[in-house]
Amino acid sequence: MADSKVPNSKNPQKVPVPLSTRFQSRYRSLAAGRLSFGRQKLSPLQTAGAVGLFVAISISIVLLVRASGPNKTIALSLNGATTGQVASNSDGSMTFSDSMVGMPGMGDKGTFLRNPLLPARADLYSNQAEANLATLLQRGATIACPSAFGACDNGSAGPQGQFRTYCAYSHFNYDDPIVHFNDPGSSHLHMYWGNTLTNAKTTKDSLVNTGGSTCEGFEANRSAYWMPAMLDANNKAVIPHDIYMYYKSGNGLAAQTNRMPQGLQLLAGNPNGNNANPQYPEFEDVRWSCETGSVSHPYDGATIPDTCPAGNGADGFPIKLYSLISFPTCLKVNPDGTPVLSSPDHRSHATIFQSSGSTLSCPSTHPYIIPRITYLVSWPIESSYKGWHLSADRNRGTGNPDLPNGLSLHADWMGGWNNGIMDTWINKCIKPSRNCASGQLGEGSGIQLNRFPGDNAYTGPNHLTLP
Repeated sequence: MADSKVPNSKNPQKVPVPLSTRFQSRYRSLAAGRLSFGRQKLSPLQTAGAVGLFVAISISIVLLVRASGPNKTIALSLNGATTGQVASNSDGSMTFSDSMVGMPGMGDKGTFLRNPLLPARADLYSNQAEANLATLLQRGATIACPSAFGACDNGSAGPQGQFRTYCAYSHFNYDDPIVHFNDPGSSHLHMYWGNTLTNAKTTKDSLVNTGGSTCEGFEANRSAYWMPAMLDANNKAVIPHDIYMYYKSGNGLAAQTNRMPQGLQLLAGNPNGNNANPQYPEFEDVRWSCETGSVSHPYDGATIPDTCPAGNGADGFPIKLYSLISFPTCLKVNPDGTPVLSSPDHRSHATIFQSSGSTLSCPSTHPYIIPRITYLVSWPIESSYKGWHLSADRNRGTGNPDLPNGLSLHADWMGGWNNGIMDTWINKCIKPSRNCASGQLGEGSGIQLNRFPGDNAYTGPNHLTLP
């Protein structure tokens, strides 16, 4: 850890001579296994005893000084990857918060506010490893396409392959298995859907082989989806009405689009505030919207509006408040041609399409093309959204002011699709440019993902008190 400097206070204190200067020769002797006091040289056994006493006294001092004292702020860099703020007490104790991801962790409170309305089927096979297609059909994770859906899709989608599926919220915690892996309680509050066991210790293997799912198809889609919690003006967690997941190819790139590997980690948006890139509005799409989910968009912006227009849009559907978050589509590859699943900064292994007129492509540095994931999260219709904000907008650490409501909109995704199911919708929906909705798996598949009642729409109380 690099040296840090505490800013001068109004009452500066004397600075002692560094230990490295006063006891340099002592440390050289200690390293050689000997120590002397005055003219008395100690044996190696006596030296070990003296060192043990010194360590015991040091630990006691640390325990005592952590208890009190006003805070001062100093900068800290950890392993060159994460920058945050340290609150340093005048007596030497310190606490750290990571400003890169917004709200400091609230400590490990475990998982809470689990969705009480999930059908028992959601977790029925949570302890069973990844299954084959025949087993998923036997369990009811997939079903035969009803006759009303004909060929298991809605026909051609033109130059773009499309696959869409509904999910419901699962649970909340203060974890982040990508940015704060294996460090429970270190993040701002997150809301999850998909895998019902996602927490700070989630790995590729645990994701693919354990957990139920709050998405159509249950354990056929154990992917982990999460975003900062939405909080109302009273800091209660707001539960979305429904969550619709889009997986789409770039226009003209359907046939070149590849499967999304298990364990792939993706981030979208900026927890420190989103700045729109007008050059790529379609592919760097992180915004708030008042819309019907179709053609009516009376509001699109970077922050949460105080209200949305009441009533229906031009298409006849009700206007709702939506969060829209789209992810990168191009991945780096390893020397053997396989896609890179993550990177130290969690972002540089993935990027967005390049655009030249109407032609899209991935840059040569990131040649592996995947579908574009978009979270379309609809919130309950209310007369006012004033005071609604994201957990990452507030309490962002010393020196980091609160953000305008909703400006920190961002999200994470970790791939946990059953490989057989993913290959089906990639080859039957995406590559042939078919329009697959609500878990349809494409022409010729004969199956679709089993649906939750009401397409996973949440019907419980929408404002929940945090523990």
